[in-house]
Amino acid sequence: MVGDRGPETLNKAGIRVEDPIIMPTFDASLSKGPLASAGAARRLLPFGLAASGGILALAFSDPQNLTTFGFGLALAALLAAAALFLPWRHLPLAAQDVPALLFFLVVVVLRDSGGGYVSGVGPMVLIPVCWIAMYGRRIALFISLAAAGAVFVGPWLLIGGDRYPDEELRRGAVLVVVAALVGVAVQTLVQSLKEERAEVIRAASQVSTVAEQLAAVAHVRHSIQVNQDPRAAICEGARDLTGAAMSILVEARSEHELVVTAAVGAELLGATVPLDPGRSAAVDCMLTGQRLFIADARIDSRVPEPLREQANAVALFYEPVFRRGQVVAILTVGWSESVALSKDTRAAMSLMATEASVALEQADLLRTVQQLARTDQLTGIPNRRAFEELLPVVLAGATAGAPLCIALLDLDHFKDYNDAFGHPAGDLFLQDATRAWSRELRGTDVLARFGGEEFVVVLRDCLSKDAAAVLDKLRRATPADQTVSIGIAQWDGRENQQALVRRVDAALYTAKSSGRDRVHCAA
Repeated sequence: MVGDRGPETLNKAGIRVEDPIIMPTFDASLSKGPLASAGAARRLLPFGLAASGGILALAFSDPQNLTTFGFGLALAALLAAAALFLPWRHLPLAAQDVPALLFFLVVVVLRDSGGGYVSGVGPMVLIPVCWIAMYGRRIALFISLAAAGAVFVGPWLLIGGDRYPDEELRRGAVLVVVAALVGVAVQTLVQSLKEERAEVIRAASQVSTVAEQLAAVAHVRHSIQVNQDPRAAICEGARDLTGAAMSILVEARSEHELVVTAAVGAELLGATVPLDPGRSAAVDCMLTGQRLFIADARIDSRVPEPLREQANAVALFYEPVFRRGQVVAILTVGWSESVALSKDTRAAMSLMATEASVALEQADLLRTVQQLARTDQLTGIPNRRAFEELLPVVLAGATAGAPLCIALLDLDHFKDYNDAFGHPAGDLFLQDATRAWSRELRGTDVLARFGGEEFVVVLRDCLSKDAAAVLDKLRRATPADQTVSIGIAQWDGRENQQALVRRVDAALYTAKSSGRDRVHCAA
């Protein structure tokens, strides 16, 4: 027999709970601050990679200032070491904001030595702002935004001239406004996540096996801290806490279809379910927001045939996962024999649904932050760092039957265009050019900004002669009566990525030295 449901209410996350009690509104895992609590290194890792990757990318683009970039990298490393090894637990909590704020000095040093506004260092102010937004106090966020503004206003007031023109001040103002919007939104979201996570404790108090529940929750959180997809950990936790034999997570892929995004103990990953009410228990749970227990899945028509055929799916329990009052996923567990649904099982599933809501949203947030570090702010296409991460992957997949070509594009006389029409017009032209080029590429091709007026195109499953035809269409599609020189090289199947890029660069040099506005293929 299925146990009584008992009185239920909705918490702030939209999760049904029983016998609500008052809970604290802080995240106990960070009660000593992000640098004094366990996992500080994992929290710092994405930001350290973003900072070092940005500095190294700038160093490669401007080898004349390697000493300065090395100094900036060393200063950033010193801040990271201080963040990891200083005895923060013995210092005031506010002191943990200092390393992030000091990173603005790294930005100032690199920006001024790299040529002022042309250095491309400005967007790195987002790194400390995002850290403080995720882990710092509201007053520290305001201080970081003021520091970001000072990075742009200070040089304009003290130096000015060609190194820091008025146009740069306007771009800096836009960047600070964007940083403020992102920072406030992220900090508000993080605060909401902290409150939701605090409610996990209340749900856990209703379960008799508290230690097992916390271990499962820790597994989900750990998957986030090490930048892994938490979905499999969510399913494992639900299965272990309820004593079930299998667990699956179902999410909406479109307005017409659900898809299994994680499965443990069942061969169902990637399976789809039409969003057809009355024909699927998962769909009914998604549309109504009501948890559902099926005592015998073998005779219930609402269970899809692929799930009914699973030996571990005799009895099924469906738990909706809410985010801000909306059902975003269905967490399902199944037993290989008939069971009586207990209060502990319902409480365990409520706990995992709460953690799933927080974990999925935090994973999305982390993915967004990482995406910002790999996207060119001006054009919206991948940046050089994203290309350098992609290249080893596409090289590993290239074969004689699936050849790979790389192309470098350099806008001809772009400095003259900026001098004639101004840098804002130059920025608009770069945006128009990338849009025009993207329309000429296939869905599998990748266009990235290599630096300044240079762009790179990755063409998979493409021979050099075919790549030349594609790139010639890009050349002719360049807007505003401007021209572009293009170099192409097909990977020979043996050379490393540095050698391949050197061949492409040599081909580009030949195209430019031969009169520009042409495509040249490397031998």
